[in-house]
Amino acid sequence: MALVFIDGQFYRQEEAKVSVFDHGFLFGDGLFETIRAYDGYCFRLTEHIERLYEGAELLRIKLQYSMEEVADFVNKALSVNELTDA
Repeated sequence: MALVFIDGQFYRQEEAKVSVFDHGFLFGDGLFETIRAYDGYCFRLTEHIERLYEGAELLRIKLQYSMEEVADFVNKALSVNELTDA
């Protein structure tokens, strides 16, 4: 069972829901960054997050969390899902 992060909380995958009124759902806005973890640590995490924020700025997507908070969420996602290589 995977835990997923939505709006500041982790949910079991079967409980994860996104509102049909979510801006990304309604308008197809989206941005992603693929991150690789080795031995429980994300490879170049800071660079990935900086790239994510640069893309969000270009698309005029306002992110609600700081870069440090996003890094914490990424690391917590590894931890709560008991992942070391992912």
